[in-house]
Amino acid sequence: MISRKLSSEKYAFYLLASLLASVSIFLHLWKLGVVPEGIHVDESSIAYNALSIAETARDEHGVLLPIFFRGFDNYHNPVMVYVLVPLMKFAGLEMWAVRLPSALFLLAASAAFYFLASFVSRNRYIALFSAFVFSLLPWIFPISRILVCGFTAMLFFLSLGFYFLFKSMCERSRPCALAAGIMLSLAMYSTHAGRPITALSLVIFVLSLNIALIKRWKIFAVFVSTYVVCLVPMIISVANSSSSMTNRFYGMRVWQDSSGVVDIAGRIFDRYCEYFGPGFLFISGDTNITHCTRYAGELYMFLIPFIIAGLYVFIRFFRNNPFYRFMLICLLLYPAAAVMTITHFHSTCCINGTIFWMLAATSGALFLWRRRRKTAILLAITIIAAAWEIPYYFNTYFGGYAKTCGWIFNSTVIDAVKRAKAYLAPGETLYISRYVFYPENTDAEFKPEFYSILLFLFKENPARYLERGFPSEKVSLYTGSEGVRNPGILIRLDRLILPLPDGRMTEKKNLDQAPPGSQLLNQVPTASGINFEIYHLTGLK
Repeated sequence: MISRKLSSEKYAFYLLASLLASVSIFLHLWKLGVVPEGIHVDESSIAYNALSIAETARDEHGVLLPIFFRGFDNYHNPVMVYVLVPLMKFAGLEMWAVRLPSALFLLAASAAFYFLASFVSRNRYIALFSAFVFSLLPWIFPISRILVCGFTAMLFFLSLGFYFLFKSMCERSRPCALAAGIMLSLAMYSTHAGRPITALSLVIFVLSLNIALIKRWKIFAVFVSTYVVCLVPMIISVANSSSSMTNRFYGMRVWQDSSGVVDIAGRIFDRYCEYFGPGFLFISGDTNITHCTRYAGELYMFLIPFIIAGLYVFIRFFRNNPFYRFMLICLLLYPAAAVMTITHFHSTCCINGTIFWMLAATSGALFLWRRRRKTAILLAITIIAAAWEIPYYFNTYFGGYAKTCGWIFNSTVIDAVKRAKAYLAPGETLYISRYVFYPENTDAEFKPEFYSILLFLFKENPARYLERGFPSEKVSLYTGSEGVRNPGILIRLDRLILPLPDGRMTEKKNLDQAPPGSQLLNQVPTASGINFEIYHLTGLK
């Protein structure tokens, strides 16, 4: 009877796990290539570099199998590029394929978080629900559906790395120490923020376990040696070109344009407080619509009672439990990388916080569940709140957010390019008015950024691009009819809205007029009321 009861309990658990996993997988993969609509420049750049590696073993600048990939005078980290290589080889430059690794990494991170939460709570049901909520957090769900950086990969490597690190110390396991070293080193290859975040976490780990590490120094030595060996390629690459490590941070450092030490300290303190405020965590979240829908905070509100209870557990057992000590200090210092940037509410620079906020919620849920006779009403209220809040968030993500976020993913201009491209006859050229990108400056090759989107849309062969450069015979910057040397299609705006020195806006006709006799084929409206116009260039001399 006992074995039958255990068997049915195991069956119920696996059935529940399968159901929750199916819901999470569906939400992450549904309409992946079209929501959000358009292409972010980072997506096109990372994808094209991955295709170039697949076809030529070189990046877009001709560098053989680089560690870091230069794009827009910045650098992409290697994990997502190399993971994307086989997909680009077999699926080509398709949006669903470009975004798939980011979604899969978050699903994998959620599975890794399950093991980490199980280690902390020793309750597989609480760990299962925690992992499910983790996979659907507003903090990371929008990031999992685009490929702007390896944030979801970093979460996977951190979650699994911490799990193996904890397990190696408890079980004196060398294989776990080896796995932890590999995972946490890969977190440093995933994103720019992953480097300071991982390094700081390891310092906190050493301070938290202190005497325990001395007793297990051989196990810790395995971890450290593995971690350092895995970082050798990065160290060599940075030694040869320090800009790969510093360029991105240089333009957003917190002391930029500061008046002195006091001003810098004030900025850091203000930003630190912001990342613990209810506005960022539970109400409105990041101000960047790429990372946040603006319909919710970074965490769900129903998590508040669990987080408060979890913080109580961390504080109560701070002295006796080194792992609680580690998690509390990491939570207090989670925005350490974000506070060093000039921006406010930068959710991706502190995305590591998702792990520690959810570990706090997991510990709090266990605390409340063990006292469920006294906390039954509170638990019922949080369950009802979760049953409303999670569906509401996804309704807004696939509804209102999907309709309003397109501008940051260049959706309208990409739609215009796709429609114009469909009109092109063999041998014709697509001309794009210089005012399409106003007020941004772009050169004849559509640099500094939009060239990568055009290479993506035209599926330009990387070998050909490395040999001859940007395909101006396919796409050319239109500066007037005198520059048209080949028949083709023109994209222009019907009018411009320009800023005045006093801050007001004024409307003017587009100065790039189509040649006389050109035929208007189509119009693509924008949210501002301006239209993209698509012309067949006739009347050429």
